[in-house]
Amino acid sequence: MFRSTKHRTSNVIDLSDFRRGIVYTSNPESLPPDALITGTNIEFDNITGELKTVAGYRVRMRHETPIIAAVYDEIHNTILFVADVGKKVRGNLYSYDRTTDMKTLIGELSGREKPVFCFYGRAVLIASGGLLQAYGVSSLFPVGDVGEGLPITTLVTAGNMGFATINTQAPCNIVFQRNGRVVVSCTVSANITTYGDEGNPIIKDCKDYLRYSGTGDFLNWEFDTQAANAKFIEVGYQDSGDIVAIVPLSQDILVFKSNNILYRVIGEYESKDWNVKEISRGVNCMNAFCAISAANDVFFMGQYGFHSLATVQEYGSIKSNEVGRNINSVLAPTMSQDARVWHIPTKQQAWLKPNKNGSVYIYHYFTRSADWVGSFTHRLFTQDLIDLMLIQENMWGVIGDTIVEFDDELSTDDGVEKEALIGTKLFSTAADVVIKKVELYWFPTTEGTGVVQIGDIWLPFVFEQGGIEIYGDEEDIFGDYDDIWEKPVTEKYERFNYRVDEFDVKILIQSGNITIRKIIIHVAEVGS
Repeated sequence: MFRSTKHRTSNVIDLSDFRRGIVYTSNPESLPPDALITGTNIEFDNITGELKTVAGYRVRMRHETPIIAAVYDEIHNTILFVADVGKKVRGNLYSYDRTTDMKTLIGELSGREKPVFCFYGRAVLIASGGLLQAYGVSSLFPVGDVGEGLPITTLVTAGNMGFATINTQAPCNIVFQRNGRVVVSCTVSANITTYGDEGNPIIKDCKDYLRYSGTGDFLNWEFDTQAANAKFIEVGYQDSGDIVAIVPLSQDILVFKSNNILYRVIGEYESKDWNVKEISRGVNCMNAFCAISAANDVFFMGQYGFHSLATVQEYGSIKSNEVGRNINSVLAPTMSQDARVWHIPTKQQAWLKPNKNGSVYIYHYFTRSADWVGSFTHRLFTQDLIDLMLIQENMWGVIGDTIVEFDDELSTDDGVEKEALIGTKLFSTAADVVIKKVELYWFPTTEGTGVVQIGDIWLPFVFEQGGIEIYGDEEDIFGDYDDIWEKPVTEKYERFNYRVDEFDVKILIQSGNITIRKIIIHVAEVGS
């Protein structure tokens, strides 16, 4: 509605800090000014804290079949990936050389589950639901140790590299390293043989066990009383739950089980206080890929949403926090067994994938404070994001059957422009207001186009690389639908009285990458 009115009081709405991020609510007008209703394909810069469009990606390698997992092998400067070769067939392990664009088949996995990777010394260890496997230089695998009943059950060599299946006695679908030992666990009943003080064999079901290799030797899985040999500890005896996820916290290990019980493994075998304590119930973690350690805390995602666990130093206890409270109402109902959480330390972010529909939430833990849990934005892919990895601080990923490289100066996803959308809270007042002026400050990293919408007013704009800003004019800038940033400082305006009782601000970036620094809205209260 357009009216000629007498202005009573002028106000300025300064939107220069959006660090509250996305907040899903049924009452948007009750939100603080720094909250967002929508924040798609944007993120917070972990150095400046400013809101910017996310990096695009280019395809570096396309495989013949879907890729189910990948990891950057820093030891050998290569990407290891596992390709699906059929539902009833185990996946194949490949290496991919980024410099030559060549991929090489290494061998077949021992299990059919999504693999977990672990780096131990000069070896890459792989747990996929079968026996533990290792990839590395051939000298890691003595030929005399290969054969039935020996430490290595199978060994494939190519040049100076080897791929071995290790006799861990029982399968494993989780692997990590701890104080010089390799630790594995499985979710199926399987027997291992241990030996008591008198050397008598004892058969044990290891389904609830954390099994530790010998000290400094990932080939040693002889369970006996010798201090340097393999050890095990039981987690949740007869509690009817399976081990789902394992993650370190401070000096201890947290173990999530399928019955929603959380356990804490305290100390190490070498210490006298090595034991297990139940610390909480009603704690759900979706799978082994949904718990990470970051910023001295543990973050995990499950059927109740996204949460964190932290050690309370004064008491040695563990405190839970619903850090995902602003998005959990939308996140939790979409959770599936395809869920995944990745830690991106170079950006101080965690990426949360609840399912396979291409939707990913970005958690910025560096925005946390004493009274704030951190900020979320949203990243949208056209296909399922399978995996993420860091290579020399640069993000790479797996999308569908491709390995991709992310680039902050790229505004496209595989050649297709990605749109970014920022939506503020709903601003409402007791009295009607007239919107007089809007100032938008930004810094472009590429050329592009966008639209600012305030109420029913649309302002298209073009930005060029190099930093163009519009501000400082005392006149109204609405009403002109030409490009409004054609040179370093361009001002276009037209007076008019646009009367509203509520409005929100939307910024649609149709193409290109920019950093949003500030939005200032000048309004004036009016009489009736």
